[in-house]
Amino acid sequence: MTDVLEPRPDVRRRRKAERPQEILQAAFDEFSRNGYATTTLEAIAERAGVTKGTIYVYFENKEHLFISMVREVTKATLDTVHDMFASHDGSTADLLRAQFSFIYQHIVADRRRREVVIAPIALVDLWMMMFDERQPLDLKAYFNAHLDLVLNGLLAK
Repeated sequence: MTDVLEPRPDVRRRRKAERPQEILQAAFDEFSRNGYATTTLEAIAERAGVTKGTIYVYFENKEHLFISMVREVTKATLDTVHDMFASHDGSTADLLRAQFSFIYQHIVADRRRREVVIAPIALVDLWMMMFDERQPLDLKAYFNAHLDLVLNGLLAK
């Protein structure tokens, strides 16, 4: 009877292999909902259904988890755009057309990618339209922060 109730080792192994992805998805949900500063590893762990200590098995700290999450969200798209560039033999206009088409079809349609890459640009545009006269935005600092977010998420370790 106890054999039936205990999980088989292969099920545990499969579950363990899925944990990093589950943690990354939970991190995306929490960072999207609460922002980086107010998101805690405890909240991410709870959403992922793991302990806070389990997160440390896969990620050094909150910053590493965030960078890994951004990298995961953007990796497939950037790999494809890079491959398009490497294999293209036509005009620059044709290459840009193909890359923009891909980006519109995949990034804009994918909520996760859209929030990381496009949302900050849309937000700054909206801010400047509504509040720039009363509360000017330091556009250079904003740009550098957004670029840093994307670039740090793409750096290979």
